[in-house]
Amino acid sequence: MVVQTLLAGTAVFNNYAYWEYHRIFVIGFQLIPILMLILAFLGKLSQKIRWEVAGLFLLIVPFQYVSVHIPIIGALHPVAL
Repeated sequence: MVVQTLLAGTAVFNNYAYWEYHRIFVIGFQLIPILMLILAFLGKLSQKIRWEVAGLFLLIVPFQYVSVHIPIIGALHPVAL
């Protein structure tokens, strides 16, 4: 979150070219919740932790795509995450 905030802030207040770095960083970062979900169900974790990871996945991934494609919800993007 610190890196994303730095990149977005730099894009807004200094150089708009940094906005592309902000977008590229998300592409790599979005794989982390997917990997966590897969590993939680493949690993020998408790049922509670597995479902907590699944809940985290459902909070992060769909909100990311909704905030990009629906402008009014996109305005909440920096506040909600």
